[in-house]
This record gives sequence, C-alpha cells and structure tokens, in this order.
Amino acid sequence: MPAAILPVDVEGIPQDNSAAAACPSIRDADQENEPEAKEQKKSWKIPKISKKGRRAMAAFVVFVVAAVYVGCFVGFRMSRSNNNSIFVNSNDICNNTLYPSACNDTLFGSDTTNSRVVASKSVKASLKSTNETYLNLTRCRDSWPSSRIGIQYSTLEMCVEMYQETLDATRRCLHAVDSSEVTQVGDLEQALSAALTYHFTCVDGLRERKVSCEVNIDRNTELLSNALSLLQRLNSSNAKGTPLPRRRLLAAPEGLTRASKLSPDERTRIYEMDDDNHDVFPTWLSKKDRQLLTSTSSVTPDSVVALDGSGNHKSIQTAIDEAPTNSSKRYVIRIKAGIYVEQVKVPRDKTNVTLLGDGAGMTIITGNRSVAVDQTSTIFTATVTVLGNGFVAKALTIRNTAEPSGEQAVALRVTSHQSAFAYVFIEGYQNALYAHVNWQFYTSCTIVGTVDLVFGSAAAVFQQCTLQAKPPNPDDMITFTASDIASPLVQQFAGLVFEACAIDAASDSVEAGTAYLGRPRHQYARTMYIKSSLGKVVTAEGWTLWNAQISSMLHVDYGEYANFGAGSDAKLRVPWSRILYPEQAKKFGVDEFLQGRRWLPNLDIAYTGSI
Repeated sequence: MPAAILPVDVEGIPQDNSAAAACPSIRDADQENEPEAKEQKKSWKIPKISKKGRRAMAAFVVFVVAAVYVGCFVGFRMSRSNNNSIFVNSNDICNNTLYPSACNDTLFGSDTTNSRVVASKSVKASLKSTNETYLNLTRCRDSWPSSRIGIQYSTLEMCVEMYQETLDATRRCLHAVDSSEVTQVGDLEQALSAALTYHFTCVDGLRERKVSCEVNIDRNTELLSNALSLLQRLNSSNAKGTPLPRRRLLAAPEGLTRASKLSPDERTRIYEMDDDNHDVFPTWLSKKDRQLLTSTSSVTPDSVVALDGSGNHKSIQTAIDEAPTNSSKRYVIRIKAGIYVEQVKVPRDKTNVTLLGDGAGMTIITGNRSVAVDQTSTIFTATVTVLGNGFVAKALTIRNTAEPSGEQAVALRVTSHQSAFAYVFIEGYQNALYAHVNWQFYTSCTIVGTVDLVFGSAAAVFQQCTLQAKPPNPDDMITFTASDIASPLVQQFAGLVFEACAIDAASDSVEAGTAYLGRPRHQYARTMYIKSSLGKVVTAEGWTLWNAQISSMLHVDYGEYANFGAGSDAKLRVPWSRILYPEQAKKFGVDEFLQGRRWLPNLDIAYTGSI
C-alpha cells in the first residue's frame, strides 16, 4: 500500500488508566446498599425541565463528549509522533546494506534509534559526495587541454549532466525526509534509484572511453546505494498500517475533479480495456479529453508548430522553450504534418508538456547523430530528449537515420518521470529507444531497429506495442532489448515489461530464428514478455549474453509468461531465464509495477491496470 514517510507505529503504547482508577466502583456500591437504593428509587421523582433547559443540557453533553474524544485523539497522536524508532544500533542497520563499512562510517555518532535521522544522515552523506564529484567533473571538463571536441570531452560533458541530475534527485529526497514531507511510497525510492543510475551512466562512460579525472567512483557507489537501502527500509516499515496519503512529491496536473473521488474498484474498471482491445475511456473525461485521445484536429492546443508558417512557430524547440516552467497545468503543443529536421530537448523544468502530432508518418521528427560519426556520447545522439516530468507524446514519428556504421544512434531518450507515449513510431538502427530512468508507459507504439531496439534502466511498460527487427549488418545480431540495470537495488524498481505486444521482423528479408528477446548490458538486467506474440524471427534460445560475458547472467531477471506465436516455445530457452507463474506475472502489471493508477489517469491515457 502506498504510504507516507511518517514516524513508525510502535506496538504496546501504554494505556492511561488514571481516569478509571479515580472512579469508585459503582457496581460495588450498588451491591452494598441495594435495599437503600431500591427505597430511594421509590421516593425519587424526575424534576421537570424546561425546553430551553433541555437544549442547554444536550449541548453540554455534546461538548463533554467532544472534549474527551479530542483529548484522547491528541494524546494518541502525540504518542505516535514520539515513536520514530525502528533501528537499534548502527550494526543492526548497516548489516542490511550493500556496503556496511561505509554505512557505519556515515552513521558514526548519530542517533541510530531514530529512523528519520538515519535516513537523513545517509542521504546527506551521499549528497555531499555527489556534489564533490560534480565539482571535480566540472573542473576536468573546463580544464580539458585540447580542443573541446571528441568522444572523451563529450564523455565529461555527459558526466557533468548526469551528476546534475543526481544532485537534483538527491536534494529532493533530502528535503522530503528532513521536512517530513508526505510522499507516496515509491516516489523517493524511484528518485534515488534514478540518481544511482545516472551515476552508473557516467561511470560506464569514463571507463569505456578511458577518461582520466580524479573522482572517487567507488565511494559514490557505496553512499548512494546505502542511502537507497536505508530509505527503502524506512518506507517499508512506515507502510505498515499507514493510510494512503493524498499529497505527492511531484505536482499533479490539473483536472483531477471527479476522478479523484472514485473508489479503487471504480478506477480499475474505467481504465481497463475490453477483450476486443477497444479502449474504454474514463467516464469523467471531458469532451476535450476524449478528443485528445482519439483525434488531433479538434483539440485546441496552447501552441502550434507548422513548417509553412501557419502556426505560432516553425520549430518544435522554440515552442517548447516558450512553454511555462515547472507548471502543474498541461501545456499542449500541436505539431502539424511535416518533416522536422532538428534535435529536440524538453528540459527538466518544462513539466507536463504534450507533443501532439497529426499522426505517425505525418508528423516526423528526424535526426542523424551517432556516437562513431559525431564523436559524441550516446545521450547526445538522441533526436528527441525528454527530461521534464509528466511528458506525453501522441501521434508522431521520431527517427534517427544514422547508418549502422555510426554505432549507437538514439531516436528517443526519456528520463521524464511519469511519462506516456501513445501511437508513436520510433525508428533507428542501434539503440532506437533509450528508456533511461523513472516510470514510463508506452501504448500502441511501434519501435523499429536492429541492435538493442529498447535499452535503459527505466521502469517501463509497453502495452499493445510492436517491435520490428530490420536486417542486420554482417557483423551485427538482432537484439530487441538491452536492459542496463547495474545495481541489485535499482533492479527492485526497474525493468522493461512488454505486455500484449507483437515481436517480429519488419520484413521477409530478415531470417527466421535470428533475433534475441534481449541481452544484459549489466548483470542486473530485467526484462519480461507477457501475453505477447513472438514471431518466427525469435531464436529458440530466446536470450543471449553481452559479448559472451559469462558473469552477466548471474543476476539477470529475464522472464516470459503466456506468450504465443512461432517464437514462443520455451523448451530450449537458456537456463538463466525463467517462465513466470501467474502470481509472479501480476507484479508487472501497470498498476503495481508503475503505480499507474496514481498518475496515468492524470495524463488522460487509457490502459490495462493488471495482467
């Protein structure tokens, strides 16, 4: 159950019996003087009370009862507020983290009986280390000796950006913990999980490109990991018996009128899809909301982009730059049909932005940057980069046309938390979709490519999407996914889930049995195929390793459930993948894996909540 970061309930709250002790035993008194009491009853008469007096007496009784109730309630709340303890000593705490020694150093001298103090101290230590690393990376970048081009310099730029994101996520977590801000369970863990992933993205780049810069990588890994462990334990303990809070860490878009009043059962019903796969829209959606989901021509946008000058802008980027910053209200940008040759970036402070095209194949955003040709880091090759939370894209194409020799060439990179994509066509050759971090949802999308079509460390669910493999170069192989999770802690909150999707070749020129469902970019990779159609292009083994690294299979979590089609026979699957039981598969439904019921209705996206 979602819960707030609150002081932990402690059983055995002492009961105040002083009131009972102060009262005489009425029963004993009655028994001792029973004859006298009976005699008194005969002679005692009820006095007549005026109507005005009766009203006054009734008011007095109500006042007394209310006072007693409030006193008991306040006393109970005070007793709760003084119980923050779930820990005993630093060893008890730190033995449950990945790096006990670093944990003990962090908590030395702290009040380890207070769970909030423990979480705050750990997050604060990781923030301090992150800030030091950020400053060192910035100095390395700014003091780069040669011309500021090339893959190594680009890697430093990437690291600076990744650590800016890490700082932002860690600061938000610390503020929430220190201010006792009420947040949903999962928000803070997801934020620190993203921070840890940003850190590993930088680490991978520095190591792969052999960039020299004095940064304490191991120390940052330890502190960020321990902070996530302790925050998770704190929230897990607080989740027991705590009511669902209504406030979120992220600002919710407007429009939660009737929807916010629906019961959980009602919400489940209205966001489900029929068996015939026709969308069932929430009954509370306005006419404009329904038009947004079914048509693009009749929606009144906030801004219009058109190449012919008939809109407010000719460039998508200028329209995004003009959008309000840190807005809780949805801002719709309609992009008229045309081919837009530009790199588009939705910055972190452009929240709740919608890009609404005239249809996939009609509105096309295209680029051709690649790692090998442009000597740039993978994140900078993306045709469209989305950072601002609450992003929505619908009815358009995003493309990277770089040649296979260009190596990594991303069409779409997403770090936006609680983002959604509907009827979007994503195309590239290698790394077409970079689902980097946070909660992401894709419905009725088509993703076309050859090598690692979808990769990243996000918690991403794809419903009724199509993955199509294009013919590979002689030295390449077809891999539909490459999960990039580098930590067992992140693995608990992330993974790629394909539900009711179609996996096959883009054309008959692709040989049968030549494509793999996925390969692990890191050893904690996680990918699931559930109730999907697996075409004949899928190999009998199903999964493969990353460059034949045997160690990469030790902790991967690759699973399948109730798939069908020519490539779905699991008899010859690699032994380090698994077939899910129904109860295991249910954990990867949108409502549980992404907590979709909390935020997808806000984006006006129809979806199936459970497996």
